[in-house]
Amino acid sequence: MSIECVIFDCDGLMFDTEKVANENWREIAGQYGITLDDEFFYQIIGCGHKLFLKAMENHQDLEPHLPEISEGRLKKIFGMCENKGSLNKKGLTELLDYLEEAGIKKCVASSSHREYVDTLLGSIGKPYRFDSVVCGDEVTRGKPDPEIFLTAARKAGVAPENCVVLEDSKFGIIAAKRAGMKSVWIYDFVKPDEEMKEAIQESRNDLLEVIDYLKEQAR
Repeated sequence: MSIECVIFDCDGLMFDTEKVANENWREIAGQYGITLDDEFFYQIIGCGHKLFLKAMENHQDLEPHLPEISEGRLKKIFGMCENKGSLNKKGLTELLDYLEEAGIKKCVASSSHREYVDTLLGSIGKPYRFDSVVCGDEVTRGKPDPEIFLTAARKAGVAPENCVVLEDSKFGIIAAKRAGMKSVWIYDFVKPDEEMKEAIQESRNDLLEVIDYLKEQAR
């Protein structure tokens, strides 16, 4: 099957935002004497709202501070977005340029909300047209449910089997598999557990290497 569409996750995949977000979580939690380990972040990165609430069951002391944490995260990231391209992950613009030259459609499927995603996409530094952008507040079931990827593909007019998903999170990789799509895992922060390893089809170090992967698939 030929690849007609590449579906991007957003945080940690297109943009170097996970580190900023995690530091913000730890900083504000620390002000209230709460310590967050890496395992906490493994549970929430890339997940939908229901899984986020489940993860929070073990951290009920955090709940009163969630609005402050969210506001702090957005303030930091939106501030960085003003410096166009500063959050771009390695190879992002090169890959987007390649997709445009090759005539391959490009979509975004992010668990984050629309305003946040649009702000990040506007910070790339070059104007790119995406064939569809689907956000977490526009679907009823979050990752690892495949709904968001299937919706992005449908809006782009491409069959699932002709799509490849680029993801950095466990829940995104599992969602791609459940959607019947090819996927490439790009390492950012999450270390694969056994469930994730079973769902990973391909892995690359960065988005630049995805260009070679796509060229290989086209042969």
